[in-house]
Amino acid sequence: DVLELGCGTGLCSLVAAQLGARRVALTDGSQRSIDFLHKNVGRNAEMTKRVGTVATVTSLKWGEPFLAPDSKMAETFGLIMGSGLVYRELTAEGARQLMQTVATSLRAEPAAPSGSKEDGDGGKQVQRTPLFVVGHCVRGVADEGTDFAGHMSLLDAGVSFGFRCDVVPSTGSCALVPRSAELTVLVFRREPDATAAAASAQAACQQLETMGESFNDTLAGSKAAARALRAARAARKSQRSEPYPT
Repeated sequence: DVLELGCGTGLCSLVAAQLGARRVALTDGSQRSIDFLHKNVGRNAEMTKRVGTVATVTSLKWGEPFLAPDSKMAETFGLIMGSGLVYRELTAEGARQLMQTVATSLRAEPAAPSGSKEDGDGGKQVQRTPLFVVGHCVRGVADEGTDFAGHMSLLDAGVSFGFRCDVVPSTGSCALVPRSAELTVLVFRREPDATAAAASAQAACQQLETMGESFNDTLAGSKAAARALRAARAARKSQRSEPYPT
């Protein structure tokens, strides 16, 4: 089951449906987006029916748990995802609210192994770790490198809720991503070891800083963006009550 936060058009959820998700829950905090999502899900009803995916649309504010539309009971998912959720304007409180929703809506344990029978054999037993995946595309705007400042706030919030984070940078060109863009994916998973969670956040922070500064250096007139990123980094370090362990 897949939960998408800040859906916008709902493209990611609809792609997840085509890839075999049993259920996709499309959510957004904007009523305008909710109205559009209802229309878009309706337009794709034939596809979701064909692949056997249940698609629902629900209004969800960050900081709140996801409630099942029928029972209004809190529900959890094996995968939570979001694309373009985090920008430089994200405050520490906004990051905390986002991770609070993730913490209450992400399944605590891997789903029971599932397998399929092929040619009479048992097939592979797959156990999937519950993940929160955030995708971000830096599109080449002169000051966009500072967007990573918001991601750094998200790293701090993730640690406070017991999550580790790994950065998956783009490794090549993609037909959907302009050549001038940099695509980054942040993968959060539960980490019971607080020291390990903090260490992963520190490593992810360093990766984002390097990527942001390197990317800004390739853009004409973007030196101000690099300075803004460094200033945001300094402010973030001064606000942190305790440094990450080294």
